[in-house]
Amino acid sequence: MNETENARISGVRLGFDRDIFLSFWVTVEGKGWGQSIGGYVLAKKGEPEGFAKGFVAIANLLNVVGVESWEELRGQLIRVKDVGGPGSSTPPIIGHIMDDKWWDIRTELAK
Repeated sequence: MNETENARISGVRLGFDRDIFLSFWVTVEGKGWGQSIGGYVLAKKGEPEGFAKGFVAIANLLNVVGVESWEELRGQLIRVKDVGGPGSSTPPIIGHIMDDKWWDIRTELAK
C-alpha cells in the first residue's frame, strides 16, 4: 500500500471473541492489497463500564465513513493512510472518501 490510497470496506465483524471480549474487525481492500483492522478489546463480558470507550470508537468510525449503522460499513469507499510503512503491523488510519475526516483506532482507544 502507498501512503494514502482509496479502498473499500469488504467485511465487518462486531461481537465477543472467545465469549469474553467485545471486539470488532474491519477488513479493507485496495488495489492489490487487503488488511483487517481490529481485534482490540473494547470491553469484557460482564463489565458494562468498559463498553463506553468501545462505543465511542464505533460511533466515531461510523461518523468518519458517513454511515448510520454498523451494517452499512460493508461496501463503503474510504481512504486509508499507511502510517507504519511496508510490512508493518500498525493499522492504517481510515478516512472519508471525499471529506477531510479521519479515524485512527490506536489514538481513539488510547484516550
